[in-house]
Amino acid sequence: MVGRPVTIELNASDPDGASGLTFQSDSLPAGLLLQDLGGGRAKLSGTPAGAAGDTRFLRWSVADPGGAKADQTAVVTMVAVASQGNSYGPPAVTSEAVFAINDRLIVSSSAKTWIFNLVDGSVHQTLNAGGSLSYANGYLLAAGADGALRAFVARSDNAKLAGLELSAGTLLPEFETPVTSYIATVAYSTDSLTVTPTTEHPAATVQVNGVPVASGTASGVIPLAVDNNTLITRVTAEDGIDILSYTIVVTRPPEAFVFNPRATFR
Repeated sequence: MVGRPVTIELNASDPDGASGLTFQSDSLPAGLLLQDLGGGRAKLSGTPAGAAGDTRFLRWSVADPGGAKADQTAVVTMVAVASQGNSYGPPAVTSEAVFAINDRLIVSSSAKTWIFNLVDGSVHQTLNAGGSLSYANGYLLAAGADGALRAFVARSDNAKLAGLELSAGTLLPEFETPVTSYIATVAYSTDSLTVTPTTEHPAATVQVNGVPVASGTASGVIPLAVDNNTLITRVTAEDGIDILSYTIVVTRPPEAFVFNPRATFR
């Protein structure tokens, strides 16, 4: 993207539900500006200075009203681009030979197309087709200079779960896809359990406490210690970039504790 303007939208949310998140940065390459838009949104835009092959580090932070702060770093590699235009989006929208969408940077020449991971600057895919680009219904279309139209299936970025079940205990709150943190309580006599995760997208992969599990099937038996036990279900999208983790804290009380799941407290 040498000599070309770029715009990247940034979004943040607080796991505690706090509002009023703000973006700031004191370490951006020359030519780039970070604009806080409020509501956990910001825009990074400008024309980075540099030559093809140069690496630029983008660093910014997000803070909540209480002063808690999270830092983020991204790496961008400067790429020489062709001069012809491309199109993106359903319906097609005229764009330059470089455009960004979600966590990807797509760069086109007359012969090749490169898809970069904006998070770390690595090349995610290289397609042996270039020219005018468009995207519709999950397909990246390349209209080459040879008159051929080539279609590439876009890899899914869906890393969400459609379901999450325990063989013992009840999830609180009740499972919902956007909710990623849960608790559950079991009786002392329950010294192990299994977790059954079901992915929204069939090509996504899932692990429970680091062990691969097929979507819709139970994990291996997980032993439970007395006290709190943290179970982490990690989903990786088909694209290998997007990852989402669901956490369950399962409490197993000591033997002397009288467990009555039907008790009413007043």
